[in-house]
Amino acid sequence: MTAAVLAASAPVLADYYNYREGARLVTNLEFAAAPLALTLFGAFAVGNGLALRRASLVPRWLAWTGAVLGCLLIVTATLQPIADPTVSRSEEGGHNIVSFLSGFTSFALVPLWTIAVGVALFRRDGRTPDDADRQK
Repeated sequence: MTAAVLAASAPVLADYYNYREGARLVTNLEFAAAPLALTLFGAFAVGNGLALRRASLVPRWLAWTGAVLGCLLIVTATLQPIADPTVSRSEEGGHNIVSFLSGFTSFALVPLWTIAVGVALFRRDGRTPDDADRQK
């Protein structure tokens, strides 16, 4: 959220307030905050995947998918500033595989997994795991 707010603030500072130095500062802060944001998003996916697995609320493969995607996101978010610290600032579009994986995982795979978990939870028959255990 912080990275998104900073990204949205830069054009306002530059155009509306005509404060170019402030816009440059906010843009640099956004680039610094992005890996932290991606790491936290990965931690969200890992935590929820493991919690769903432990509670047996969704199929095993779906719970483990979230945990694996979260780990992938944490690793790529950690490696991105090391692999190419200027990848977000390059205008040529010369992205490396680490930035591609972190972007694709955070903007496509984890949101799709979240939607799949929501659908799986919505389609459940309403019983809790404790109810299923009692019927055995």
